[in-house]
Amino acid sequence: MDLNGTQIRPLILGDSAYPLKSWLMRPFQDNGALTPAQRHFNKELNQGRIVVEHGFGQTKGRWRCLDKRIDEDTRRIPHTIIACCVLHNICILLHDDFDVPRLSVCREQQNVGEDEVGPQDIRQAIVDYLF
Repeated sequence: MDLNGTQIRPLILGDSAYPLKSWLMRPFQDNGALTPAQRHFNKELNQGRIVVEHGFGQTKGRWRCLDKRIDEDTRRIPHTIIACCVLHNICILLHDDFDVPRLSVCREQQNVGEDEVGPQDIRQAIVDYLF
């Protein structure tokens, strides 16, 4: 997506425990002097992150193999995770509801290379777009 000349690629939403990267957005540190636009960005980011965490929790609850160590060839693990996500979405489309126990979300970071647009520029472009 292009936001006023800044290319925004798909992002991972993180909380303040994570570093700001061009592929990983985190909220602004609230030192009591945030602008209204920065506070709005933090609110939107946190709401999005909560939705994602609930989705992970539901998927892990439905497909219990994701809630523990996956003991298979490491090259196949991404296929297993994708299959569980696709099947979960199909279940949702077919209204196959079930009660999901509250689960914790794994907080592993992906090692993705930095691109030429700085993470502060990306975050500011999103702030400007939202406000």
